[in-house]
Amino acid sequence: MDIENARSTPYEEEKWSPSDSLISEDAQDFPIYRGQSSRSAGWKRWPWALIMHSVLITAYSIGVAVTIMSVNSRLCPPDLTHSPAAHAVQYEKVSFNGSLSIDNPYKGEPRPELDQAWSHLIRNLNIRLSKEELDKLNRSAIELHDGSGYHAELSVYHHIHCLKYIRQALHGDYYHLNPYDRDTHVDHCIDDIRQALMCNPDLSVVTMEWKPHYRRPWPNFNVDHTCVNWEVLDEWASRRSFNIFDQKSLVHPEMGLVFPLIDGEYEDIAGGEGIHIIWPEDSA
Repeated sequence: MDIENARSTPYEEEKWSPSDSLISEDAQDFPIYRGQSSRSAGWKRWPWALIMHSVLITAYSIGVAVTIMSVNSRLCPPDLTHSPAAHAVQYEKVSFNGSLSIDNPYKGEPRPELDQAWSHLIRNLNIRLSKEELDKLNRSAIELHDGSGYHAELSVYHHIHCLKYIRQALHGDYYHLNPYDRDTHVDHCIDDIRQALMCNPDLSVVTMEWKPHYRRPWPNFNVDHTCVNWEVLDEWASRRSFNIFDQKSLVHPEMGLVFPLIDGEYEDIAGGEGIHIIWPEDSA
């Protein structure tokens, strides 16, 4: 054997072997190559992992939102009807004192102070609505003659008016209500309040107790209630209220002033013959 060739051949084959210029299939079975291949495949799987996580997070968020909405729908009244006063509603806990013997400004025999207290409750009965608010209600209403808005009222004030009228009817000898429509008016008011109570039932619980020297169960009317803050709601109405006797706001398009002031007194004729047609400019 040629010593020179014997020395050079192995080195030349090792140096120039074509298989050394590429990674052979067998070499890829070694751990170092398996790790590189696994990392490469892992990076390719990242987008799919992100998509799956996004889908799961979205599904979880939707589930939580649906649960919260379901709970709120049971705790809060849904917005099935629009009211411009909705944003003025604030809830609070109020303890009622329903004792039979309790005194307050709204109870007792007829007297000027009591009448003033009830009248104060409904002083903001008549309110103005804007055209935009009226459109949201999908209702029509009388446009005030002075152009300040449209005539409306919150139902709660009408319910209080009805209670006030029923109370007056119980003391007919004091208030001398018009007998022509008194019974019809009372009947209307009772049924209107009935509908209101059934529409918005108070779910507070009245417990029954034994009372000394009394055979039957006695209701404890001293109960906590979830109430709308009346002062806040009444303040909202007061900013929109107007006086129907102001000789400028309520004017019938054909019959003139609704409540014309004649000889220092308001004429209170709703319809029929004998109506004096008086326009605001004539009453000045």
